[in-house]
Amino acid sequence: MVANQNEDRRYGCGPIKFSCTQRLNSIRWHVFWQCIFTFFDGFIVSGVVNVIIPALEKRYELSSSKSAIIVSANDFGAFVLLIFLGYFGERRHKPKLMGAGILLMAFGCLVFSLPQFIGEKYAYTISDSSKNGSDNLCSTRNTTSSCSSDVGEIKEYFKVYYALFIVGQMLLGIGAVPMFTIGLSYIDENCKQKLTSFYIGLTLCSDAVGVATGYIVGGSFLNVFVDVDKLDVANLPLTSSDPQWVGAWWIGFIIAVPAFILVAFPILGYPRRLPGAITIPGSGGGMIFGGYMVKRLNLKLRGIIYFCCISIGLAALLGPIFLSSCPSQPLAGVSTDYKVEIGTSLIAGCNNDCGCTTAGFEPICDQNKTVYFSPCHAGCTKAIITNGTKVRYFSFSQTITLRPRNHPRL
Repeated sequence: MVANQNEDRRYGCGPIKFSCTQRLNSIRWHVFWQCIFTFFDGFIVSGVVNVIIPALEKRYELSSSKSAIIVSANDFGAFVLLIFLGYFGERRHKPKLMGAGILLMAFGCLVFSLPQFIGEKYAYTISDSSKNGSDNLCSTRNTTSSCSSDVGEIKEYFKVYYALFIVGQMLLGIGAVPMFTIGLSYIDENCKQKLTSFYIGLTLCSDAVGVATGYIVGGSFLNVFVDVDKLDVANLPLTSSDPQWVGAWWIGFIIAVPAFILVAFPILGYPRRLPGAITIPGSGGGMIFGGYMVKRLNLKLRGIIYFCCISIGLAALLGPIFLSSCPSQPLAGVSTDYKVEIGTSLIAGCNNDCGCTTAGFEPICDQNKTVYFSPCHAGCTKAIITNGTKVRYFSFSQTITLRPRNHPRL
């Protein structure tokens, strides 16, 4: 009976349990793999996804409400599984459930990126601003399409892509639930009580680092053209500053697929209960600071409650800072009407024939401090650089005078 118990606590998958891999059979290594997972979870779910939403809206013509549904689908998927797993998961093999969840997240990343590989190439338009710079001026000349295929036919597939985004997000939410529920309880069951908060704080801190990394890396990928896998970008007539530009939103998900798979298999090798607990040195900030304080002050239940109340109270006192704001400038066609006619619409009589696009927000203001969506929407026909500087004034053919683009009031 003792031999069976020892065998059950050996590290490995199924019958494959090598002696050399038993060094991994400790809470220290488990927390290490769990930190790697939470890093990539924060990287994708809270980092990359939030960065690429504007690119998805432009590429697949999604409204703000649809993009909000895509983001919230992750939480909805987690909610579906959370209650059941929190109860029934305690009776199951926790590492196997965690590993299965991570593999499901890898599949979710693959599903989310599918529209890029099964869809047509991005159909952009080559306008005067694309050819001659980024001044976004008013021009009555026609634009030319970069693709001769039926754009209406392509748009029919956007509904399928939208569904894939939602399904992918739900799979990501469902897959993360085991690690953030029974995964944390697995740490609590297999380490000393005074170290539990430290390990959990370390795990959650990795998630925060992943979020920050996701914003940085995801933003850098948006400087790469979306169809870099389908065409030669060296001859691309667009630049990243062009309003028609769409970045490679899908690269982050392709990176996450093998990362999740590589983390899943070490997690699958852990037994129901570890043979012992090993402490690890380290310190951190933010969430990890809370775990350190619990350990340092040897806080019990009552002390932890007091500590949480004090932290929440400080947060509540500092919360009103977020209510501070600056007065907003009136935006023509949105919060105020154009001077030449009554009504709130970006397209008005003074710019109706200009061929303006709303793909990029490029504000300028006039002497009355009214902001226009772009020089094109203001009806500007020329950009004038004075004294060889970068200060650009725009000339208007009708009745208003505009300030320079980088005027400090904007």
